[in-house]
Amino acid sequence: MTTIFRTSILALISIQCSIGVAQQRPVMGQFSVLPGLSINVDTAKTTTNHFSFNLFGGDNGGVQGFELSPFVNILNEKLEGMQVAGITNIVHGPSRALQVAGIINFNHNTFEGMQLAGIANSNLHNFIGLQAAGIYNQAKNVMGGQISAISSLADTLYGLQATGFSNVTNKTIGLQVSAISNASQHIVGSQISGLLNVAYKLEGLQLGLINISDTVLAGVPIGFISFSKHGYQSIGLQYNELFPATLSFKTGVDAFYNIFTTSSNFNEVNHLWTFGYGVGSRMHLTPNSLIEFEATVSYLSQNDFDKDDVNVIGRFQSNIAVQLGKWMEIYLGPSLSVYATQMYNADTDSYGYYLGQNIVYSNTFYDLNKPTHVQFWIGGQVGFRF
Repeated sequence: MTTIFRTSILALISIQCSIGVAQQRPVMGQFSVLPGLSINVDTAKTTTNHFSFNLFGGDNGGVQGFELSPFVNILNEKLEGMQVAGITNIVHGPSRALQVAGIINFNHNTFEGMQLAGIANSNLHNFIGLQAAGIYNQAKNVMGGQISAISSLADTLYGLQATGFSNVTNKTIGLQVSAISNASQHIVGSQISGLLNVAYKLEGLQLGLINISDTVLAGVPIGFISFSKHGYQSIGLQYNELFPATLSFKTGVDAFYNIFTTSSNFNEVNHLWTFGYGVGSRMHLTPNSLIEFEATVSYLSQNDFDKDDVNVIGRFQSNIAVQLGKWMEIYLGPSLSVYATQMYNADTDSYGYYLGQNIVYSNTFYDLNKPTHVQFWIGGQVGFRF
């Protein structure tokens, strides 16, 4: 009797263990009508399936194979393979898969593979692979790429972010590309945008209409206007062969900076003035001296803005600058200027304004859409800046 009892107990234990092991193994497939209404009944949330089909929605354990729903897929464990939903996929466990949703993919754990969504992809953990969405991508750390029509967000990005509107990261090692704006606390690589790039620390390239940074550790910002808090900014006054006073504002970094200028000859009878834009680059020769190369283009006017004729001065100049203390520099150097004008005075049979400089080349080109007179001369400048 005792032997029979012991044998029965051992048999029950063996059967229970076999059931537990069977439940841990993936089953061939499952079908759900709604979350909680599955052919796997009470074990649905803990069972891993090779094939899973959810009519309106399913709340299952995991998938090692393929899962499909016209509406919603929910997994509590890992996903390996492919998951497709008409509305949303939600996965709580780690994933190595292709995930496709009509609206949103949402993952709580590490994801390796590719996510495609009509609206958004959201990952609360690390992502390895490619995220592509119609509007928005988000992940903690990304190794790979994020592509969206509107915005992408990541804590740390190793790879590529490309959007139609805005990219945001805490740190980027790679490339940010956006039609409107890029922002990163620390960029090691490149930011390229149609409008605005912002980085607290820059190690690489900023290319955009407006570039803003706190510190450029290495590399260069290139754009219409660049500002770096710990870069190069100056306000200066210059005397040259054309104008007794040229006021300039420069901003950027030593390797590449933007120049905004305005000049006046202070002549009451023949008052001429200019406003212009240019770029420059400078490098240290000694700790207290620098060499500069600058190019500017300025519009020359007598307040006759209603005229459509070309009337511009291009100026190429090189300077030797000497630092006087921390806040002041003096400089001087030679220049080459080009004056191009389509303004013709029939009374004097001459082009443009009389500038009084020594011309080294002068010619009128008639094969353009309108006769254009061009003059070259060599000059120089001296000035100071703060």
